[in-house]
Amino acid sequence: MSSVNSKDNNIGIIQMNTEVADRKRELNRLRQQRHYAKHKEAINELRRQNTVLLKSLKQPVKEPEPVPIPVPEPEPEPVSISQGASHQPLKAIKKKVKKTKKLVVEEEAEPEVIMIKKSKKSLPKVIDLEKVFELLQGLRDSNVIKTDGTLKKYKEDTKRLFKLTKCENVVECLKDPKEISKIIDDSSYAINTKKSLYQSVVFLIDNLKLPYSVATFNDYKKHFELYKGKSSKEGIEKTFDSVLTFPEYLKLVTEKWGENSKMYLLGRLYDQVTMRDDYQLMIVSKMADVTDNKNYLVVPKTGQLKVVMNIFKTSNKYQIEPIKLDETLSKLLREYIKKNNLKQGDYLFGEKKLTSYISNNNQLIGVKGGINNYRHMKATEILNDPELTEEKRIELAFQMGHSPISQLKYVRNKIK
Repeated sequence: MSSVNSKDNNIGIIQMNTEVADRKRELNRLRQQRHYAKHKEAINELRRQNTVLLKSLKQPVKEPEPVPIPVPEPEPEPVSISQGASHQPLKAIKKKVKKTKKLVVEEEAEPEVIMIKKSKKSLPKVIDLEKVFELLQGLRDSNVIKTDGTLKKYKEDTKRLFKLTKCENVVECLKDPKEISKIIDDSSYAINTKKSLYQSVVFLIDNLKLPYSVATFNDYKKHFELYKGKSSKEGIEKTFDSVLTFPEYLKLVTEKWGENSKMYLLGRLYDQVTMRDDYQLMIVSKMADVTDNKNYLVVPKTGQLKVVMNIFKTSNKYQIEPIKLDETLSKLLREYIKKNNLKQGDYLFGEKKLTSYISNNNQLIGVKGGINNYRHMKATEILNDPELTEEKRIELAFQMGHSPISQLKYVRNKIK
């Protein structure tokens, strides 16, 4: 039964990785659409210019007329010598003729194909444990292995691998990934030890240039990634630190400051859109006023407000679509803007970072931490919700600006 659960977990992790890749492609496609819509005229003008340029390049080029080669004049006939003259023969007079080089039009050269150079060093046919240790020491000496601690780790893993698989020659004994993986997976070693074994196998194949196929290498790499995910999850499940839920937290905030307070609005905002310290939001009235170099709160004349996040820690990896706030929060924010006489171009909560403000006020209600605590609360809520699908979890992870695996690291309550 445990074997079946293990396979299900493996499949789930692989599916999650596939879904993450699909989601990233979809977000990139949407970003390209928005960019085109925003800069349509400029893009089309550039395309027109490129079309004209292409047409001009396709016009036939006239070949240059050949340069005539001058024909040398014939040498003069020998002159007869009079009887009174010297009987010494005259040397023939050589007339230098300048040779004109022909104009050669060379064809455009084919792009050079650069071959990947294989290692000139030939591997021994037999690499036993002692030889592996010698080669690993060489990698340490050449600083491929950065520390003595890492060298020790690879040596211990290799020794364990040889013993577990009854390997006598690393050139041969890793050729069947299914067999080796079964031996490792069925062993009594802890998850972290199994992860470390797979990591060492990948390292040995890659750095000792062992004669295994790419498919074999990728098979071991896949198992390493699977155990890396299992290791992260196991570490999280051992963490029992209790963290408040957002409803519990907001109740404490309401009792202290009320629902129209800055602290309550920040709590509600982080509950709905759980970013880092990125809520330096400029107020604008429409999406047309949004640029790529700021974060915004879009406040239309009527209807729900939107948050537009352009600048955040992982913006080079993730693209967050504008997020529509719920009606209750939209109404509270409108009241806050009016009460504080804020106008377009002003910042909703100021331009400064909010970490210290939130942390200091949280202490007043007996809550440790600040914005990072909000992310722990939200990640725990997401991963503890039995009705939440994997697709929704991935979507919320992207909305938080991190990967699903990173999301696991924020969890503080035991996953059910």
